[in-house]
Amino acid sequence: MDKAYEAQYHLSEESNWWFVARRDFILRWMQREGIPFNSRILDVGSGGGALALFLHAAGYPNVTCIDFSEDAVAVCKSRGISEAYVHDAQRFSFDEPFDLLISSDCLEHLENDRLALQTWFKNLQPGGRALILVPAHASLWSQHDVINHHFRRYSLAELQEKVSTAGFQVKRTAYWNALLFLPLRIMSLLRKRPDKNVPAPENAPAIFALPAWVNNLLIGWLKLENKWIVKRNAPCGVSVWVSARKPA
Repeated sequence: MDKAYEAQYHLSEESNWWFVARRDFILRWMQREGIPFNSRILDVGSGGGALALFLHAAGYPNVTCIDFSEDAVAVCKSRGISEAYVHDAQRFSFDEPFDLLISSDCLEHLENDRLALQTWFKNLQPGGRALILVPAHASLWSQHDVINHHFRRYSLAELQEKVSTAGFQVKRTAYWNALLFLPLRIMSLLRKRPDKNVPAPENAPAIFALPAWVNNLLIGWLKLENKWIVKRNAPCGVSVWVSARKPA
């Protein structure tokens, strides 16, 4: 991720509709799955730690953050998160395994996603859980993916296959954020698909800023959608998620 873009990212994590709605979904999933409050949780690709702070406030105090970016980990520590470390998400190891691993929009940044999933599997205790969210549909590839240095977008089948090949028992694979699927699909049909091999411009636009009323409207809509999605599968979405378990 470009440095200027990353700075915007960290400033937006706490209030931008995408991050707020995604955190809401993660917590709803955890509550529906009955994740104990004393669980040891690992946030892979944590950014500036907004999810960890959100989970702390919800009663989950044992959250460890890892990110490849030294700047992201510095932001975590500035926000009072002591358990934050610089690690390559494809290769890391902790002495004590975790009960739950959360990865929200990280796997697509990793060149060797199969190696990463194997590493994540090893860092869970037997019976441990994983919740992984990634961008969906190769057809939706856009300048946003280029700016964010994504390697791929995923289909339901591809994500499920890679997670299960790493050793996980896949419990559920589904879409998230159906609200934006149709407008983004229409846009993808109308525009020229950007080349993955062409770098993003240095002056990439700030995509996070929205009028407050639009931001709040999107948050409200997606929170309503989250209530439905944790119980039933949506027919489409701009993200795909998988819940999985390491065999006991």
